[in-house]
Amino acid sequence: MKHVDPQSPVSFRANITRLPQKGLPLVIEADAAQRAALAEEHGLI
Repeated sequence: MKHVDPQSPVSFRANITRLPQKGLPLVIEADAAQRAALAEEHGLI
């Protein structure tokens, strides 16, 4: 059996050149098209 890593239909770039020692707070909000793609990918619609 071959394991295939799933690919998300939504991705975002984040600059991690200078990552603070305590982490990097990041809020990402998907638009309607991205939410629909995620719902379809996970069999929710």
